[in-house]
Amino acid sequence: MNSHRTLNNVLRIKRLYSYLNKNRTQWLSTFDITATQCDILMFLYDNMDNKEINQKSLEEYLMVSNPAVSGVIKRLQDKGLISSKQSTIDARNKCLTLTKPGLHCAQTIIEKGRDSQDLLLIKGMTKEEADQFQKLLNHALKNLEVKKGK
Repeated sequence: MNSHRTLNNVLRIKRLYSYLNKNRTQWLSTFDITATQCDILMFLYDNMDNKEINQKSLEEYLMVSNPAVSGVIKRLQDKGLISSKQSTIDARNKCLTLTKPGLHCAQTIIEKGRDSQDLLLIKGMTKEEADQFQKLLNHALKNLEVKKGK
């Protein structure tokens, strides 16, 4: 493949990320949370049935370092949106859960359009194009995950 074309694809993906992040940050400012804080709230909300969610699972999900996640968790705790308690499985871990205000915030974000950025991204595409786009994104991500593991 032409290396110039590959570079253009990387730059296009970077631009997509920048636009999405800017739009998302602006939208989430009405909730007084950042995109990363929202990601953590949504992860906790989507995994409420799991007995214990610890910081390590958030680090793996978000693909960020321990100090970065620690800071975001602290800010969410300061806002009263999440709480932590000692794990019943492993006393070295703390389990994270949504508080009542955190649950309300997560539900409000979902009701007001958590998926609006996804819809904006595929606007104007046919269902077949959107499905193909999803497959191509998954394929590209899988390629990079395999490379990362080597």
